[in-house]
Amino acid sequence: MAHWIEIGRAIERSSAFDYSRIKQALEGRLDTTELKEGEEAAWLDEFTNKMAEPTADEQEFFAQRRMLGRGVGLDAGGNLIYAKDDVAP
Repeated sequence: MAHWIEIGRAIERSSAFDYSRIKQALEGRLDTTELKEGEEAAWLDEFTNKMAEPTADEQEFFAQRRMLGRGVGLDAGGNLIYAKDDVAP
């Protein structure tokens, strides 16, 4: 929630970008190369947040892989992590 408040405040304080353009870029309706500098920074922040949250389909996919004992990700060294190695938070 605090993230959205920060974005809202930045938008209100700045005429450097138009949030509708950022939304279009997030939806793939506007090429990110067409974003202005301020818009690009806001897009990247929002894109990063969205990428950090798995979708329901992704959660189901990895739950299935865990159940089958298959690889579920990579560690910091780029090595495949298997379900048995994956420690739940």
